[in-house]
Amino acid sequence: MEAALWGKAASWGDQAAVDRETLPRLWGPDRGGLPRGFKALVVQVVGGPLGTPPRYRFWDWLGTSRDREDWWPASTVKVFAAVAALERLRAWGFSPAARVTFHYGTGDETRVVESLVRRALTASDNQAFDQLVEVVTGDGLNRWLQQRGFRDTVLLRGYSHRVMDPDLGVGVLRVSPPRTVWEGSRVREEPGCVGTIREGCRDLGNCTSLLDLCDLMRRVMIHRDLPEAERLALGPWEVALVRSALSRRRVRGLGVVRGLRQAFLPERIACFHKPGYAMDWFSDHVFLQRRRGPRDQRTWIVAMAGQGGRDALDEPARAIGGLIRSGALSAAGSWAPGRPPE
Repeated sequence: MEAALWGKAASWGDQAAVDRETLPRLWGPDRGGLPRGFKALVVQVVGGPLGTPPRYRFWDWLGTSRDREDWWPASTVKVFAAVAALERLRAWGFSPAARVTFHYGTGDETRVVESLVRRALTASDNQAFDQLVEVVTGDGLNRWLQQRGFRDTVLLRGYSHRVMDPDLGVGVLRVSPPRTVWEGSRVREEPGCVGTIREGCRDLGNCTSLLDLCDLMRRVMIHRDLPEAERLALGPWEVALVRSALSRRRVRGLGVVRGLRQAFLPERIACFHKPGYAMDWFSDHVFLQRRRGPRDQRTWIVAMAGQGGRDALDEPARAIGGLIRSGALSAAGSWAPGRPPE
C-alpha cells in the first residue's frame, strides 16, 4: 500500500497534485481550536532511488496554500531576503564573512553579512532584514523572486521604518543607500538607488503564499538532493549558515514547533523554521525531520497561518503533528481531483 501511494508523489511544480480535501476530512466535523482565517500546507518529501530527485506529496487546508493577499506574513519573508542577499554577494565573489558599509545620510553603518543573516532569521531583527534587502536592492529582490519561481511573492514593505512612504506612512524597501562591500583585499562599491517596483501587493505590503514559503525552505534544506535547475546559487557555507540560523533557539514564535514536538513525544524531531507575528496574524513554516536510523530519515514541511495571537496555531500544530506521526495523512486516499487555483 505504501509503495503504491508513494508512487503518486509529484514533482514540486505539479501543483495539480495538491490535495484540498483530506486534511479537513481527517480533522473531522469538530474542528475545535481553528483560528480565524486558518491556512495550512503539509508537504511530504519523498526520497527516490539513489541519484533521482526527491518527489513530494501535498495536502492543504481547503485550497489555502496559494492565498497571498488576505493575510500578513510578517517575519516569515525574511528568509527570502537572506537567501537573495547571499546569492548576490556570492556572485560578486564574497563570502558570509564579508562586511557591508551602508552609507546613510545620517552616517555609516558597517555590518558583517553572517551577523545580518543570523539577526534577521533567528532574532528576527527588522533592521537586519531591511539591510539584507538593501544589499540586493528592493527591485533586485523582486526580480530575483520571479526568476527563482516564487511567483506568489512580492516584497515592498520595510520593517525598520528607516525609509517611509509619504502617502501611506509605512516603511518601504525600494530605497538602498550607497554600499561598500569588502573582504580582505576585495572591495566593491555599489551606488545608492531608488527602485521603481511599487505594484504586486496592495498598500505597499509583503505578499507571499504558504506554497512559496515551503518551496524556499525545501531548497535550503535539501539543497544537495535537488536537480541543478532547482538549486539556489549558494555554496556550502551559505547553506549551512541559513540552516543554522533557522535551527537556533528563539525566545518567542515557538507555538507551531512546540505543538509539533508535543504530538511526536516521546519521539524527538528536528525542526528548522522561521515564524512571524504582526497585525494579529501568526504564521510559521517548519522543516521537520524524523530520524528512525542512519538510513531512515523521514522529512515533512509544515506551514500554517491564522489570526488570534502568538498561540493561535498551537492546537492545529498538535493536530497536524498527530496526523503525520500516526501515518493517517500519508495513508489517506488518492489525490483530490481538479486543478489548483491560478
